[in-house]
This record gives sequence, C-alpha cells and structure tokens, in this order.
Amino acid sequence: IDKMVALDAKSVEDREIEEEEESESEVEQEDSDSGGGDDDSVEGESGADDVEQDMEEVVEQKEVSKAKKSILDNYKAISTAKTKKSLVDASSRLLKYISGKTSEYPYMLKRLLLGLASQSETSRQNHFVCLVEFLRQNDIDFPLVEETLEQHLKANSSKGEESLYLLACILTYIAVLRSGISLTGDNKIHILESISVLGAKKTYLGLVALNGIVENLVTDPSISLNQLVKNVGKEFGVNISEIKFDSLYFVCALLNRRQVSPEKCQEYFGFKEVGKKNFLESTVNALTSTSLPLNFVMSHPLMSELASVIVKEGCIKKFLGYLIPESKTTSYKGQITVAIIKEMIAKSPDSINDILTKETLDIILSLREKGVLESVMPLVEQIDKVVKSNEAEGGAGLLLEKLLSCSVCWDKYVPGNLVSNIISKADKGLVLSTEKILTEKFKSGVKVSERVYAAGLLAKLVSHTAILEDIPWRLQVLTMLFDHTVVGVDKSGEDFHQLSNDAKYQLKDVFFRALDGNCRTFTDNVNLLNGCMGNAMKVCKKGDKLKDEAKDAWSKVTKIVTKLGKTWEEKQNKESGMFLLLFSHIGLQLFPQPSMAVDVLSELFPLYDDWSKGKASKSTSSDLQMVIEIMLSLLAQNKHLLRNLVKTIFKVLSSQMNKPAIQALLDALAEDNDEEEEGEEEDDDENDDDEEGGSEDENDGDDSGSEDENDGDDSGSEDENDGDDSGSEDENDDEDSDDEESEEDEEGDNAEAKSKIETALGEHAGAEEESDIDMDDIPDEDMKKLDEKLVLAFKALGGRKSASEKKRERMDHLAKQHFKLRVLDLVDVYVQHSPSLQNICIIIPSLLERYEKLYVHKKEAPLCARLKSILNKMSHLKLPEPDTNTDTSKLLEYLIGFCCNKAYHAMNLEHLVPRLCVLTLRLSLDQHSAAAEQLYLKTLENYYGNTGGFVNYELFVGGVSVAWNGALKLAKEVAEKTFSDNVKPYHRTQGLSILRSFLQNKKLQAQDTTEYNKLTKKVLKKILSNLTDSLAKSKPNQLIELFDILKVVKQQGILSEADVNTTKSALEAFVQSESKFLKNQR
Repeated sequence: IDKMVALDAKSVEDREIEEEEESESEVEQEDSDSGGGDDDSVEGESGADDVEQDMEEVVEQKEVSKAKKSILDNYKAISTAKTKKSLVDASSRLLKYISGKTSEYPYMLKRLLLGLASQSETSRQNHFVCLVEFLRQNDIDFPLVEETLEQHLKANSSKGEESLYLLACILTYIAVLRSGISLTGDNKIHILESISVLGAKKTYLGLVALNGIVENLVTDPSISLNQLVKNVGKEFGVNISEIKFDSLYFVCALLNRRQVSPEKCQEYFGFKEVGKKNFLESTVNALTSTSLPLNFVMSHPLMSELASVIVKEGCIKKFLGYLIPESKTTSYKGQITVAIIKEMIAKSPDSINDILTKETLDIILSLREKGVLESVMPLVEQIDKVVKSNEAEGGAGLLLEKLLSCSVCWDKYVPGNLVSNIISKADKGLVLSTEKILTEKFKSGVKVSERVYAAGLLAKLVSHTAILEDIPWRLQVLTMLFDHTVVGVDKSGEDFHQLSNDAKYQLKDVFFRALDGNCRTFTDNVNLLNGCMGNAMKVCKKGDKLKDEAKDAWSKVTKIVTKLGKTWEEKQNKESGMFLLLFSHIGLQLFPQPSMAVDVLSELFPLYDDWSKGKASKSTSSDLQMVIEIMLSLLAQNKHLLRNLVKTIFKVLSSQMNKPAIQALLDALAEDNDEEEEGEEEDDDENDDDEEGGSEDENDGDDSGSEDENDGDDSGSEDENDGDDSGSEDENDDEDSDDEESEEDEEGDNAEAKSKIETALGEHAGAEEESDIDMDDIPDEDMKKLDEKLVLAFKALGGRKSASEKKRERMDHLAKQHFKLRVLDLVDVYVQHSPSLQNICIIIPSLLERYEKLYVHKKEAPLCARLKSILNKMSHLKLPEPDTNTDTSKLLEYLIGFCCNKAYHAMNLEHLVPRLCVLTLRLSLDQHSAAAEQLYLKTLENYYGNTGGFVNYELFVGGVSVAWNGALKLAKEVAEKTFSDNVKPYHRTQGLSILRSFLQNKKLQAQDTTEYNKLTKKVLKKILSNLTDSLAKSKPNQLIELFDILKVVKQQGILSEADVNTTKSALEAFVQSESKFLKNQR
C-alpha cells in the first residue's frame, strides 16, 4: 500500500504537526497572559493576600501548561516510536493520563484516527495498537467512534490522501472489532458493509479489508452466513468461475471456519464440493493467472488457507494433478506451487509422500537449476523437519526412494543434505534397499555425473553403522566397486555400461574411500580386508594392471596373503591377523600408489620372513622398531585409509610396546624440529624487515604488477630490480651505475660464500678444482660441519625468500605438523591401553620437552593442544604394575624441576604438571618413597628460603593429598612456617591452601590417626588463637582459605563447642570491624 499510494497534497502527519504547534503556541500564550495579569494585579492591589492568591493561580496555570505539553510529547512519541518498549511507554503514559477524563476522549480519539492515515507504516501500526487499547480500557461507545470517523477522516483533495483516509477507516473498524467493546448486531453488520465497500474502492486495499473480516467476523455467530457472503460477494465477487486471488482467500477461510453444506456452496460460490473439477480448475487458474508481485503472493494468507482446505477435503493428488502442469510453464508459477506444497506438508506431515511426487520433485530441481534458491529453501527445510520428526506415513524410506529416483545427485543440486540426513538415520533394511537403487544407477547408462555420485554414496553406505557387522554384504559392494573402478573388469553376463575415461578418472579413489570404514572388531577388519584382497587376486592374478617393480611385488604379496589367509582361518591369532591386514592393505595400494607400496613392502618382507621363521614370536626390539617405522611411513602418506590401518595395527601392538619402540615413536615428534625453529626465526626476521620496509616494498609490488604473479618462482632478484627501476625517472637515469653496484655486490657475496665453503671443507679444501673429491674420504664429523656451513652459505647467497618459497615452506611445515599429530594419535592410543611403568617414565618427559620448545610458536598451537590432552590423560592413569628396574624418583625430580621453572606459568599448563607429580609420587611409594620424601623436603626448604628461585606451591598441595609418611612431615613444616610472625603474605595464603589439602586427606587420617589428629589440632589452635586479628588483616585469598579450613574441620567433627563459640565471636567482631571487604555488604 505504501508503494502504491502517492501523496500529491500535504500529508496528514504534516497537519498533525501543525496542530501540535498551534496547541503549544496556545499554551505559551496562556503562560504569557497569566504572567501579565499577575503583574497588573500586583501593581493594582496593595494587599498581600491578593498577591499571594494571584501567584498561586499562576503556578497552577503553568503546571497545567507543562502537563499539556507533556501529553503532546507522548503523541509525538507514538508517531515516531521505533521499538516495542518506546511504544508501550508512550501509550501507557497517554492511557494513564486519559483514564477517567471523559472530556478528553474526543480529542484523543481524533488524534489516534488521524494517526491511522499517516504515510508511515510504523506510525500507522503504533496508532492502531494504542487505539485498540484505548477503546478496550475505556469502553468507548461505537457511535462516538463513528461520529469522529465521519468528521475527521474525509478526503478533500488528492487521490493519494483519499487512499490513506480509506485505509484509516478500514483500520478504525478493525480496531473496534479487535478491542472487544460492546457492539449490537446492527453495529457489526454496519461494520461488515463499511469494510467491504471501503476495501473494494482500491484494489490494494482488498486484502486489508478481507483479512479484517476473516479474523474478526467470519466466526462471529451473530452474523449469518448469508449476510457474510452477501456483503463480501457484492463488492468482491465470490463465484468460483470468476474468482480472483483475494476473493479466493475469503472463500477458503470461510470453508475452514464454518460448516457450509454442498447446497449452500453451490448457491453462494458456484461449486458443490472442493474436490470437484470446477473448484480445482478455477482455483489453479486464480493462482497462476495473478500478476501480483511474487513476494506478495508467497506471503499471502491464501497459501495457508487453501492448503488447509485441500488437506481437509483429502484431494491433494487431484489438486496437484491440475496445478503441476501449469507450474511447469514459468518459474513464477513454479514458485507459487512450491509455496503451496510447503504449506500442505506443514498442515499434513503424514501426507508428505503423496505430496512429493516425481513431478513435484522435478519442479524443485528445475527451480534450483534456474537459481531460484530463496523460494525452494523453505520447502526443503519443511521436508527435513518432517523427516527428523518421523511423521511421514510409510517412513522416510519411501521419500528417499523418490528422491533418488528423481535424481541421485539430489544433495548436489539442492541444499540441505536431505538424502544424507535420511541415510544417516536409516536402519539395515533401508540401507539394503538404498544400495540396490544406487547400484542400479551406477551400472546403468545414465549421465556420468549421476554414476559418479551414486558410486560415492555407495562408498558411504559400506561403513554405515546399521550394517557394520554384515561383512558379506559389505564385501559384495566393495568387490563390485573394485572390479569397475580400480581394474575395470568386464564380467560376462553382467549388465554394466562401460565407463568413459573421464568417469574412470573421477572414480579412481571411490573403492579406497569405501574401504576406509570402521569395523566393530579386529577379526571383522581382517576378514573384510582379506576378502577384498582375495577378490583382487582373482581378477588380477598375474598383476597385468601393474608394471615393473609393482608387478613383482604383487606376485610376492599374493603368495604371502594366501599363506596367511589359511593360517588365519585355522588359528586366528593376532600376529597372523596383523600381517594379513598389513599385506592386504599395502597390496591393494599397489594399484593407486605403486611406488609408496613397493617402498613399504621392501621393509615389510624381511620383517615377515623373520616372523615366519619363529624369530618375531619373541617380540624382539628390532622387530617392533621395524613395525613402528613402517607405520610411521604409512602415516606420512596423508591418507585417511592408511591412518585407520595404522591405528588398527597399533591397538594390537600396544601391549607389546617396549622402550625402543616407544622411543622410535617419540623421536618422530622431534624430527626436523631444530630446523623448523631456525626457519621460524628467519621468517620472523623477514616479516620484521618487510614491516620496516613498509611503503618501499609495497611500491615495488605495485609497480611490478601482474608480471611478478605470472613469473611465479622465477620472480627472484630480477623482479626486485624491475620493481626498483620502475620507481622514478632518476632511478632509470642511474640504471647503469646500479647494475655495476649489484654486480660488485654479487661478486662480494660469492667470495664470502666461497670462503665459508672452504672453511667448512677444512683440510679438504686444498684439492685442485680439476680433481674430484672422494666424499667417502671425508670423516663424518667434517661432513656434518660441511652440511651446516653449506646451509648458511646458500642462505647468504639466496637472500630474501620469494613469496612462492615462503608458501612452499608453509605447506611443508603444515604437512610435518599433520604427520606429528598422527604420531601423537598413536601415543594417545597407547596411553589408553595400560602403558607400562618404564614407558610412562619415557613418554612424560619427552612430551613435556616437546611442549616447552613449541608453546612459544603460535602456529604450533594444534600440536601443543594435543600434547596437553595426552599429558592430561596420563595424569589420571591407573597405577601400572610395579617395575623394580625403573627408578621413578628420576621422573619425579624432573617434574619438580620443570614445575619450578620461572616460565611455567607462561606455558599455560596450570595444574597439569603438579598432577603428574602426584601420579609419579604414587608410583614411587613402594620402592622410592625415601628419595621422593627427600625431594619434596628439599624443594620445601627452597620454597621458604631466600634463594630467589621460583617454587610452585601446588607441588605441596598435591604432595600432602597422598597418604604417605612424607605428607605429615611436609604439613608440619608448612604449619610452622605459615603461622610464624615474619612469614610473607603470599606464603601464608599458599600455606593455608596446602594445609587445607592436608586436612582433606581422609586416607592419611585412617592410616595414621594419631599423628593426623595431633597436627590437625595444632593447626586449628593456631587459627583460632588469632582468628580475630587474622580476619581483620587478611587479604581476600587468605579469607577464603581460612573459611575453607574451618568448613573442613567442622564437617569432620573436630571443632568442639568452645571452638565453635570462639569462631562465632571472631566472626561477629569481624562484621563490626572496619574491614574494607565489608563495605559493600553494609
């Protein structure tokens, strides 16, 4: 309406503002008149009483003027309110002021009605809300409203103003109906007639009028069906043969809200039943022939009302039969159809399979292909909602079948992942039926894109949780994918359309993605892989698809797998299963990655030979190290399938991991670490140089333009010179001199680099240039020095790295980081499978050392988080079996030293290392209790001494929480120091925390009750003896610790009645004290 109405004359709001200004001027005039009269009276009369009386009158008049001005401001606030709160505040003030003042009703009613004719939609809405509440609270008579409407809402000038007044009249009648004021039957009939007449005068007012009638009068029993249809039909036309968009809304709403017999339908609307041809055809014609804006149609209430009628009468299929053919002609009609379908599904979720026919789904796809996403998404969301709530009759399986029959690539074209969501919640039966559809599509001659997408969905189905245990079925699907995507076997008698070269290229990884699925048990994993390998050996007996080394390796692998397969069927022991799993996986990898597979097999063959001869059964260190090396080489391939293989194998080996094997894993975390740190420092320096260079570098980059980008890695020093030369004309004039200087610089750099290389060669640098240097003659130490010097020399020659080199380094670093994360995954697996005491003492310091070196580098944050996670799990380990050959006191000494490092708090490890100390202390109690006690007491001495070093008090909090003899000694020393007069404030606070941990040690109390109670009473006595002073002088943390200790001793029943009274007195005195901590409480 706002867009259609054009105002030619002055708007109603402008008139309102003029009236307000006139009112304000009258108020000011009254103020001035009052003031003048007061002066005259003062001059004319000499009596003090008269002057005082006049002054009171002036004050009263001014107060009235202010009140009037405040009310006018509220009217303005209603017009301009942008939020619900501001509207409610302004309306509340007005209604409160007007309450009971009947003389003010006409003016307020006038202002509110004129506000309904505002050009601003917000202002109209605000005035409408206030009018409804005004009528409801004061029970205004309808004749007064009618009189005010006729007097003030009459257009006298332009058509634009007439439209606003017509709209204001309609809104006034709707406000009367909504307010619920008392109306007679004649009043309602009058309102019905008036709204109908007013709405018919302008096309764009029809929906406002009909919506008001539907919401307020259609269900009113005092108005008969005949009166409703007669008044509305007279102005809008409701015969089905000529019905329009808005009129159809009224008819549908009437059918939904009232019982209308077929005879009455025929009499009033020209049809007997909704399901008949004349209604359905006319309705579809009204929908598809409208020329209203699409957004207006999509949000029209007709969509919801029509859907309710169709669902109610059970004629969904008939209606769609008329609607679908029309909707295929244009996207405009298609979007209207989608809106109605969405409403029908919302009204009847169990009918979704009747609504979503193949033709309906085709319309959705066609609209998506045309880019009409905004209209399609609400329908997709509604379908997904029904699927998730399981309200569809026949289940989601029928819908999934329809979606896949329409297009296997549904999820690819239509957002929402509807097919994937249904499959993820499918049961075994639905998975099997879906596999048949997808297999049929994959084998058929449909488009390449659909065959490729079907194969991808099949790969996901193989690892579906509902069918993980059905190994034969999974093997059947995997065999089919291998035959057609890896080796391209053409089986006779099988209906399979040949794949194009493009399709084969796209499908080359599908089988391995399908193979990358979980199994519930190790046995299932071995059986599945053995079955896949067995099929591969049948279709590729001689390795015809392989070449050279891969072909030879395949021959060896098939022999070993055949032998291992027989052993596995007979014994099913873990070692044979592990080798069968490894050889099957790596054998299959000969097809996509022959070089990698051959490399791994070169290490795996000797290992298998040793095992088959009976050596590996003894689990020698060298064999385990070899397995770890093989697994690390597989992790480096960046293949999820191989990572899963490694994890599976590692779970089998975790119980046999010894010191060399664990050390091999941990050494992989330290590879290239020093070089990375040097590279990071250089990158930081270069970044700093770039920032200092600032505008100069930017100018160079801008001047060189696209040439630098096209040159890529060859940008080098030539591009830099080009950029510099393009800077200014002066630089071009000096080009020759610059070239000479650069040549001299290069000669100088070369000479310097040459001298460095000669220095690195040492005595071997004296050889003549013509003779070759035998590198075998150079000792290893010299070669190592040579490598280091050469690195520095070439760095000096290379100068600043190009952008492509930096990018390559970043990618290399990321690859190494991912590799280390996978290694940490293996460590995590081992930690969760009862690690041995010896390996615990190796893993903890190794991981902490890695963390200490990496935490300062921001880009190593993922590694640091993973290290912290593993260490945290280790701090909660169950105690392993004792090992007489392992000295845990050394690990405890290392952890205490690490925890007392000044940089510890910067590492963001918080309580992690103290918890590890507690774990190590418990591990040391059997054999190294004395050494642990000495370590803790010595550290405590340093803690209270004046050594200047940092000591983490959390060590002692954990130490006294363990039930051992050292806890009593530590607690005695801490109690003595904590309550001494010369103790430092932070030592007292931390000491109280240590003592609280000691008092909570129930195991120690049960183990040595006498000493525990003796020390507890001593601590309690020292606390209570000076409790009043301690409370007054304490800092916040000390107060918290004091109250926590009192709470603990009270819960343990150690406090006597006298102690309780002492505590109460101290607390009461504390409350009355001038402590700064109690200011807010007072």
